[in-house]
Amino acid sequence: MIYRIPATTEEIVTSGKPVIAFMHGTWQSADDLINQNNFRGTPLSLIAVNMGYDVWCLNARGNKYSTHKTLNKASDAKSFYDFTWQHKG
Repeated sequence: MIYRIPATTEEIVTSGKPVIAFMHGTWQSADDLINQNNFRGTPLSLIAVNMGYDVWCLNARGNKYSTHKTLNKASDAKSFYDFTWQHKG
C-alpha cells in the first residue's frame, strides 16, 4: 500500500514541484513517516507537503500493510514471510 499526500494548495500543486518518495525503516510502516516527529515537532513528510512537494509514503514487504498476489498472511504465514533483504530492496 502506498499513501499519497498531495501539496496543500492548488497554487503550489500546479507549480511543478517534484515528487518525493519516503521509505520507512526496518520494522516500521508508512504510518511512521506521517506520525513520527523530527526535531521541529513535525514529520518530514508533512514539511515537504507544506513546501509544495507531491509526497508518496511507501510500504515495504513485511509490515502490517503487506499483501501478496497468491499468499495469505494467516494461512500461509511461513511462506508469506519467507523473503530476504534483497527482496525488500
